[in-house]
Amino acid sequence: MCGGGFARNAVDEAAAAYGLTPRERDVLALLLQGRDGMAIHRLLGISYNTVKTHLKHIYGKCGVASRQQLVSLVHGDSGLLSA
Repeated sequence: MCGGGFARNAVDEAAAAYGLTPRERDVLALLLQGRDGMAIHRLLGISYNTVKTHLKHIYGKCGVASRQQLVSLVHGDSGLLSA
């Protein structure tokens, strides 16, 4: 789902470290590409409400409260996950 090697590795590492489901991993990959919820819903063929639910679960599992915190966490800016 995700393009470059670095991004793919970061997404896979985050998915493993935080116990994300395969679909949550897909949502995270698109989110890290800069996609918003509406784009994710169209690309994955799931309802917008389902996207919001996946995002809520991802935020909860990763212990973050915002998209920026999640991006920083996955890219290692916070030191919680090595890049």
